[in-house]
Amino acid sequence: MLVSVIMPAFNAQDCVVAALQSVIDQTEQDFEVIVVDDCSSDETAAVVSAFARGEPRIRLITLAVNVGPGAARNVAIEAATGNWIALLDADDRYRPSRLEQLLRMAMRNGADMVSDNILVCPKDGVKPDSVMFSEARIPHEKQLTATEFIAENTNVGIGGRLSFGFMQPMVRREFLVATNAKYPINRFGEDFMFAVQCLVLGAKWWVTPAPLYLYTVRHGSLTDRVAVDDLLAIAMMEQGLIDRLPMLKEAGLEVAIRKHKKMVDHWRLVVTIKDALRNRNFDAAFGMVFKSRETMKTVAKILAYNALHRLSLVQYNYAERPAIWNKVSNDCSTAYCPPIAEAASVRATDGPDSRRVVPHGEPAACRCDYNYQEATDPDPGTSCG
Repeated sequence: MLVSVIMPAFNAQDCVVAALQSVIDQTEQDFEVIVVDDCSSDETAAVVSAFARGEPRIRLITLAVNVGPGAARNVAIEAATGNWIALLDADDRYRPSRLEQLLRMAMRNGADMVSDNILVCPKDGVKPDSVMFSEARIPHEKQLTATEFIAENTNVGIGGRLSFGFMQPMVRREFLVATNAKYPINRFGEDFMFAVQCLVLGAKWWVTPAPLYLYTVRHGSLTDRVAVDDLLAIAMMEQGLIDRLPMLKEAGLEVAIRKHKKMVDHWRLVVTIKDALRNRNFDAAFGMVFKSRETMKTVAKILAYNALHRLSLVQYNYAERPAIWNKVSNDCSTAYCPPIAEAASVRATDGPDSRRVVPHGEPAACRCDYNYQEATDPDPGTSCG
């Protein structure tokens, strides 16, 4: 079953080869890769062309103007010929069994969309790699509803890398054609808007707790830059859903949408104020802050939340990971191997200062390599099993 891996790329000459290689190394070899060079100013197109020599499954599309990741993905989807559309950003990677495992899950459940957990890989070399979604949030393979997806994007706020909007689903192409679902042209929040659109249109989305997608965190990425217009687009989409609520029968959806829209509206206010301060328009900024007591409370709450959220992000990930590790020591036959395990002779300490962490009491048979393998489905060439 052909999978079309689509990859928007902008100034990605230093990382795109690793992303492409992670697709070439897949255990599922029935795929094509469509790279859309989004008017890069570096040698991205040349690097992709050189890598693709002798590999007919890789196609390169170059754009004359920069359109952003959402529009670039739409270009790739139009060119795709596969039964499934899989997303991969040019600075991220797949685990070798990702496509195979997602296809299996899709077939088992008759899904229109399938996705996985994410291994967050900070590029700064200081913070350790970590699993994005805890066992409490994805305890087992399950179907994801629109209500749960929106709620999980609300509870963590905007700006933290813990929301379900970071999932990179693989989508049945037949569903996209039938519903005409497309990515919005936003440069922030386009993944969230696309996913909500698909779910509201009736997509059956299944997720697995296995971390098969390796997400690279770089300072200054698009995720770190929030524009007022993008937040406005999200709010307008959600207002449209609210207007259609009588047609949307899913229990709890109205509450989830209204709560998320309120968060987006509040955040839009804060970004507008920050933009005014950045442009030294102090009268406008303070006018917005002190417009009403409610506005003052909103701004204070969001700024305090954002500061605390960023400070506690590393601790949060470390607090959640032992729940995943305990599975390994209890039952090697059904569990995930621990993240970034060392060789059998090494015992690193559990803590944010350890680049590689090994849970205490871990059985040697479950040791895995840097790619965060699974004991139940080891990839070729790993030390797992």
